[in-house]
Amino acid sequence: MFSIFNNDSLINFWANQIGDIFIDATIRGLKLTQSLIDLNYYPGIGTTPKFYEFDQDKKLIIKKEVISYEDQVSLDPEGNEVTTIVEVKSYEVDKVIEPIVYMSKGIMIKPC
Repeated sequence: MFSIFNNDSLINFWANQIGDIFIDATIRGLKLTQSLIDLNYYPGIGTTPKFYEFDQDKKLIIKKEVISYEDQVSLDPEGNEVTTIVEVKSYEVDKVIEPIVYMSKGIMIKPC
C-alpha cells in the first residue's frame, strides 16, 4: 500500500500497485505542489490499518487496541460508594514497517 504525504502530512493511503504510474496524475488531479510530495510504499499492507501513526522517518506504526477493565468508585445520591467496572482502551505497537521511498520532496527516487 502506498501513502502520499503533502508537506509531511498524510493525504491518504493508496492501494495502487507498483508499476501503476499514478503519482503524476494524482499530483495534478489534487492540485498539489510536486516539490512537497513524498510517496512511500509499505510492503505487506493491503488495506488501511485501523489504528496507526507515523514516526518522524515515516515508518508506519501499526497499533492494536487493547481493552482492559478497571473499577471506578463513585458516590450515589445518598453518599454511598458505588463501584462500577469501566472499559479502558489503550493501544500497543503491533508492528513497525519501514517504507520504500518512491518519491521524496517531488523527486522520483524509484519509478513506480
